[in-house]
Amino acid sequence: MNHGRTGMSMATAVADLGLMIGSVMDARHEANTQRRLQRYEQVQDQLLAKIKSQQADIEAQRSGIESLQELCAMRAKNLATAEHVIAKYKEEVMPEWERVAGSLKGKMEAARAENQVLNGTLAQAQADLAQAKTDFAQAQSQLAVLGKDLTQAREQEQAAKRVYYDARNQVEGLEQEVQRKSRSIDTFQAWHAANLTLRCALEMQLLRADPENPLLHDQELRNRVRRAGETSINMSIPGQGMDPFDVAREAGLSFSVPGRPSGVQVLAELALTEVYMRRLAFLHADQKDGAWSALQKVQIGQGSMTAAQDLLREMEPQSPLLHPSTMQQVRDMAMDEFQNQQRARRSQKGPSAAWSAAVSASQPLCQRAVKGLELIIQRASEAQSDAA
Repeated sequence: MNHGRTGMSMATAVADLGLMIGSVMDARHEANTQRRLQRYEQVQDQLLAKIKSQQADIEAQRSGIESLQELCAMRAKNLATAEHVIAKYKEEVMPEWERVAGSLKGKMEAARAENQVLNGTLAQAQADLAQAKTDFAQAQSQLAVLGKDLTQAREQEQAAKRVYYDARNQVEGLEQEVQRKSRSIDTFQAWHAANLTLRCALEMQLLRADPENPLLHDQELRNRVRRAGETSINMSIPGQGMDPFDVAREAGLSFSVPGRPSGVQVLAELALTEVYMRRLAFLHADQKDGAWSALQKVQIGQGSMTAAQDLLREMEPQSPLLHPSTMQQVRDMAMDEFQNQQRARRSQKGPSAAWSAAVSASQPLCQRAVKGLELIIQRASEAQSDAA
């Protein structure tokens, strides 16, 4: 019994031990199961997160694929358009471009040829420039020589001026000598010298001309002046037995311009102009005549030089007496003579300053004075020609 009880106890103990072991095993299994479940849940969560991430990536890739498909479609469309444009370009534009390219090629060839010609022209121009520089250097040398010649010409001009002033002083001395010896000549010589000196005075008075004076532009007025002058001179100096025109013409011959025969008659009329106009103011002049106011000026000693200048310009327009250079050369002589005549006019109150100054003049001395004037004008003209 004890053995049976012992066996039952052991069996019970074994069963309990088995139950204990089973309980322990179940507990371990359950713990392992819990751990596995937890691990599984963790893995499941990781897988779910990874699946979600992959799904997001797939969605992104799908969107990218769709965008790429759209881009490919757009590129295909653009490619088709480009192919169409290229085909149209090849069909329409390319031939024109080929034609233009051919034309440009021809133009380039022509431009190359022209460039070669221009290069040749440039070379020639450079050669011409070098020659021009050489010529310029020679011209500068010649200019230096001409400068020396100009200096010499100026020195010669100064010498000519000194000769001119010396001659003028000689003429002034001759005029003073004429005045000192004027009372020693007879009536005929005084008459001839008066015409000569009057003519010289009128020549000089051309320098003081008034271009607006209307005297002697009208032929009828000139005829009246001539007739009145003939009468007045015959009345002023009766019984001389000579025609006043012959006397005046003889005076003009002594001072006529060489090579100009027509100047004789001009100088003859100039010698009578002042007397004619003075007498005309008291004879048949009409106060309504346009020349009346000018004649009134003549009566008080004005205007005769204008009439003489107009007459000379009308009858001999090429006369050197009308040339500005000649008038300038005799200006100083004329001014001195004119002032002397004006002083004589105021002191003697005669009909003409030149007439009054020469009534008693000596004919030889007057001729010497005239020759002196001619010599001065000739030397001044030569000096001017040399300077030119």
